[in-house]
Amino acid sequence: MPIYVCRDWLINTDERRIVKDGEYLDLTPKSFDVIQLLIERRGSVVTKDDILGIVWHGSFVEEGNLPVHISKIRRTLGETKQSPLIETIPGTGYRFIAPAKDASEEDWESQVNLKQAISPNSPNDLGVLIAVLPFENIDGDRELEYLAEGLSEGLLYSLSRNDRIRVIARNTSFRYKHTTLLLKEVGETLGVEYLVTGRLRPIKDGLQLSAEITRVSDGTQMWGQVFERKHDELAVLQEQLLQITLRSIPILTQSMRNLNTHLPAGPNNESTRLLLKARHLMQRRDKLQLTNAVGLLERSIALDPSYSPTYAVAVECQLMVYIAGYENRTATINRLAPLLNELRNTRTYDDASLSALAAASMFCDLDFKNAQGYLWEALRLNPNSLIANRRLADVLITLGRFSEAQERLDRMLAIDPISFPTYTFVGRCYYRMNRFDIALTFLDDALELEPGDFGATTLYAACLIERGETALAMSYLRSSFDSHPHPDTEYMMAYCSAVSGDSTSAKHQLESLTSSYSEQCAIYVARVHAALGDLDAAFYYLEEAYSIRDIELRGILSDPRWKHLCRDRRFIEFAARLGITN
Repeated sequence: MPIYVCRDWLINTDERRIVKDGEYLDLTPKSFDVIQLLIERRGSVVTKDDILGIVWHGSFVEEGNLPVHISKIRRTLGETKQSPLIETIPGTGYRFIAPAKDASEEDWESQVNLKQAISPNSPNDLGVLIAVLPFENIDGDRELEYLAEGLSEGLLYSLSRNDRIRVIARNTSFRYKHTTLLLKEVGETLGVEYLVTGRLRPIKDGLQLSAEITRVSDGTQMWGQVFERKHDELAVLQEQLLQITLRSIPILTQSMRNLNTHLPAGPNNESTRLLLKARHLMQRRDKLQLTNAVGLLERSIALDPSYSPTYAVAVECQLMVYIAGYENRTATINRLAPLLNELRNTRTYDDASLSALAAASMFCDLDFKNAQGYLWEALRLNPNSLIANRRLADVLITLGRFSEAQERLDRMLAIDPISFPTYTFVGRCYYRMNRFDIALTFLDDALELEPGDFGATTLYAACLIERGETALAMSYLRSSFDSHPHPDTEYMMAYCSAVSGDSTSAKHQLESLTSSYSEQCAIYVARVHAALGDLDAAFYYLEEAYSIRDIELRGILSDPRWKHLCRDRRFIEFAARLGITN
């Protein structure tokens, strides 16, 4: 079978391995099949139907699973915007465009012997790799949907707090809800050793949960059990599921002594039920569902005021309402005050509570140093907390500590390897670190998973603007706005016009926008005025943003759109007032 060389890596289609700098690269069997097919047909478009038919041998598989493999290939092989490997042909398929040629056995051996090869299955310093797929709601009962998700998410979170486990985050594992793929293939795609799955159905006076653990390497079931519990035994069910999962994986049996294996069970089961339902609604992120979630959390706290995890979720929910612009800062602070007091007065902190306290410091007080302290402590308790790693990366970039932020981003990608939210967030972070080519690579991956998303598209255009590709950026912005009109996109279009030197269009767009101006938009208006060179107006609107403590102010030294102000003495003084200095 042929051996191909492309740039600094070789692919051996006989041994089914890829080597780079003497190290074997970690690709799942299906990902390997995809890249082999694309290389064999390099220069030609390979349709999605062809890939699915050849690689999956005609078996039914969701088309949405293919971008996951393309993303993994791009990341593993080191594709960048400047050095592309695979071109996406929208609505059609993919084309391998990098120069690749035949190589010899001698070329392969010289690479393999360059230094001692590392097996892709060598022990991982992050511990045992496990994924918890969303439990299936067998009867489709809408009232059971939040319980099915809540039980699986609760198990995922509790396992993540064990320092011998790396659990794939919710964003990635929940992509496989209602999947038709074989469990072995899901596990191989995620690169995990074990999968936990389950099915929930109603029975008289309660619930039945069938759960099992599958070993990915051979697809065998290691453990399976049916639980039947009354509705008022939810907390007991969660704890039993956690303990049995730990006991069923041999290498984890010693972890039973680990104090960080589980959350304390809430003594009031109705409170637990309301908490699970609220967390389910929070995933929707729209105003009505968030409002309903706030009400459920208030009822949960009233039933069980001593259960601190509910306060942490309530803080997160209130902050989601604020960040989405559904409530102003003053109202948010008033609502948060009693919740934060309860969290601060608790005797024992967990990582969720510390992350919530950090979020309040970041988004309401713009106190990044205090937030940093909370987040380091949260990660000491749970190094695998995606939200704590994410927020700490945000804080470190805000404070200009880019190398430390890079470590957090790497950790996030290890925990959440196939995720639109994480790809978009990492892309935004690289944008703020002025590393636009890398940002575009991650945003390409994000848009593979969620084509046309206006937020990722607007951020993609922002990167192009900073690379001087303003005409291409404007085409992306207009296309995004036509399909999803949004103020963020409008303001970015005005900024793009200003940067490109089209001050007439920029001023016209700005005039149109300010006719419906609100104080929440001050930060956007300031950026456009700065790009137009009207610094006095820019500082006027910055002061307005400061008066409401706009959360976007955290990017004052790390957002490239402020480069037009950075040499002005007033700008440095303004940043210092926020406690942000270079």
